[in-house]
Amino acid sequence: MSRDLQREIAGCLRVAGSVDEHLLRLRKFSAQEWQASIRWLHLSGIALIFWDRLQTLKAEWAVPPQVGADLAADLADHRLRVAAMTREFDSLNRHFEREGIKYAVLKGFALV
Repeated sequence: MSRDLQREIAGCLRVAGSVDEHLLRLRKFSAQEWQASIRWLHLSGIALIFWDRLQTLKAEWAVPPQVGADLAADLADHRLRVAAMTREFDSLNRHFEREGIKYAVLKGFALV
């Protein structure tokens, strides 16, 4: 796992300032370095945020095609999962309300 690659990925998530130099440097990493970092991307919780950011910037070109395809598939799966959870959540809330059950929601959804 390349610390330099991790640093450049994090640089792409900056809120202020340009990320152009980080995007360009991402291209310098090999497919093997990217594959070795995929697990870190997911464990760190930034895989979907990173891919969403690249799409927003129209910079999907900054990652190898297979990495982009994997991240795109992961994001599509995530959206389906969140949609299913939302439907279930709404169903439970309606049931509780219909039955007059008082309840509190302790956790929401992470949306990308």
